[in-house]
Amino acid sequence: GVGEEGQAVTPAAPSVLGDGRPADISETDWATLLSVLAKMGKTPEDAIKLVEQVRFQRSFEKLQTLDNPEDAAVRRRMAQTLMSELPDRLKDGEFTLMEATFMGASLIAETESEDSQRNAALVQWQMQLAKLVPDFENDVAIAKLSQETQMKRLQASAYAEWVSEPNPALRTAARLEQLMEQARRDFNSGAQ
Repeated sequence: GVGEEGQAVTPAAPSVLGDGRPADISETDWATLLSVLAKMGKTPEDAIKLVEQVRFQRSFEKLQTLDNPEDAAVRRRMAQTLMSELPDRLKDGEFTLMEATFMGASLIAETESEDSQRNAALVQWQMQLAKLVPDFENDVAIAKLSQETQMKRLQASAYAEWVSEPNPALRTAARLEQLMEQARRDFNSGAQ
């Protein structure tokens, strides 16, 4: 998405290249991520989901920091893009039902300035949530989903930490494996 001023503003997902690699990731980083995840029994599709999860999270955080009045149009566009992605993020188990409810409400607040429209959009979002999470009244199912979400979150922060490493020499497979292993240990110590 390109804004009126000609600069890209919406966090629209970068295109995926022929080899399945998201365009915003270097070939080296992508190959490393794939090999580390393969050792964990994960697929290239899991890798893409992990990358998208981190990208979504960063965009959502960036949105919270844009608080100048002149950013209003950018904020609104970002919120619309994020809102359009949120159902898929929830379906992929990246957020708990509770988190998705709050995130949706905060994004709707960005996009709808009128009370009546905002309330209608919130009702709509609640109805959509019930369809997205068919077991939302089943505590056991929700607890299991929350655990999966927690694991995905730990893995996503491990990847985010690794990919943000400014020195490419330290962005190694061994380092990513170490971070993923730490994520697994953190999960196991918290999951009991």
